[in-house]
Amino acid sequence: MAATGLAALAGIVAEFRSPLNGDAAYMLDAARRILGGERLYTDLIDLNPPFVFWLSEPAVLASRLGLDAADAFRVLVLGILAGMLALAWPLTRQAPALRLGFVLFALALPLGHFGEREHLIFGLILPYVALAAVRAEGENPSRRLAIAAGIAAGVAMAIKPPAALAPLLITAWPALRERSFGPFLRPEQWSAPATLAVALGLLLAFAPDYLDAVRAFGPLYAEFSRGTLRQLLLRDIYSLSVWLALVVTIVGIGSVAPWRRVMVLALASGGFLAAAAVQGKGFGYHYFPAMGFAVVTLLELLTAPAPAGEGRRVAVRRTLAATALLLVLVLPVIVAAERLAGKEGSDVRERRALSGALADLGPGAPVAIISVRLGDAYPILLDRKWEHVLSMPHVWFTGLTDGDAERALWRRVGTDIAAGRPAAVVVRAPRAAERTRGDREDSYLTYLCADSAGRAAMAGYARAAHAGGYDIYRPQQEGVRACASS
Repeated sequence: MAATGLAALAGIVAEFRSPLNGDAAYMLDAARRILGGERLYTDLIDLNPPFVFWLSEPAVLASRLGLDAADAFRVLVLGILAGMLALAWPLTRQAPALRLGFVLFALALPLGHFGEREHLIFGLILPYVALAAVRAEGENPSRRLAIAAGIAAGVAMAIKPPAALAPLLITAWPALRERSFGPFLRPEQWSAPATLAVALGLLLAFAPDYLDAVRAFGPLYAEFSRGTLRQLLLRDIYSLSVWLALVVTIVGIGSVAPWRRVMVLALASGGFLAAAAVQGKGFGYHYFPAMGFAVVTLLELLTAPAPAGEGRRVAVRRTLAATALLLVLVLPVIVAAERLAGKEGSDVRERRALSGALADLGPGAPVAIISVRLGDAYPILLDRKWEHVLSMPHVWFTGLTDGDAERALWRRVGTDIAAGRPAAVVVRAPRAAERTRGDREDSYLTYLCADSAGRAAMAGYARAAHAGGYDIYRPQQEGVRACASS
């Protein structure tokens, strides 16, 4: 456990030395804009429930006291994870592998997903899973602890509703095994939906435009980066880690004394795999809780005691679990080592080049960054403290369809630029040698300039520079005109 603690400390140090990932930086900046008076889903268009933005607001408030906003956000996330581990601690006295796996994956090896929604969900759902594992072994924890675990799980489900599939699967298993509705009547089973009910009330009271945004743009967003079922379930080590854990569970469960606990952990991993697949995108971070509980399951299979009289089957189980763990953890360990060593990815180099080309823009400068990749706009906007004039963090709708919803969003980009009069309009336009994963081959200006609002907004802009795979347009008369060049 001491080695895991040192690994977790190294992971935390690496996180503080690295820039926030794009999703976390966006959540933090969106919280700042909301606290500044902008209305979520009206001034700031997003299709996620509001709760993760509200959870990020304490970090913004802390930054007003002189703290770095990103560091305050990291401390906030660490506080949530530590709180959930403390809540689950009395439930894991007989399950050190669960503690070990959580500390390892949540803190030491978060794969650059630190602070993202799924990272928080993995922490918030831990007490619920630990509670289910304890109940499966025949223990009956205190009512207060069960209610607290249910509340935390309810918050996780409010952040992303598909996360409800994992608790549902975990609860359905003992109900089917016992042929009783009793497991659905426990304290955590009503405190979780009660929390969701409160969350819904808060949403309707303080973010009433959310449902309108989902109705208007939800079907279009469903087209964005949509994958096939095969891709979603077998995409890479994120999803394959779950299948490895499930296979080793099936093969080795007969040689495990606390087999019911292992079943709960495996069901949690499978439930979160289903939650990722339901979202239909196949983004790596969607699989973070599934992969995390796969690691926890494999650690349990590696270390769990055997029933009396077992021998060779235990050796086979532990060998398979160790092999699977090595395969699953290769990527996270490499990423963690690179982050700790300060190795820069292509995205960091691109942002440095862009930042240098716009060195004259100080904090508060209005900027528009147009790209389908969220990481192109964030965290550079947060780092440089620029004001993003666009109502949305990235143009995910590019080229999806020629319907009214896409045209409305591109028109919104044009009207945002016209209203904000940015000092620079940054358009992702990589040359052949600069192209990386997620880049489009067509020009964003083709879509922007196809709309009269976009053409009017860009009329006074001409290309001033190209840096890091981005074309930079400034309000000037000389140079290639923005819409003429499309």
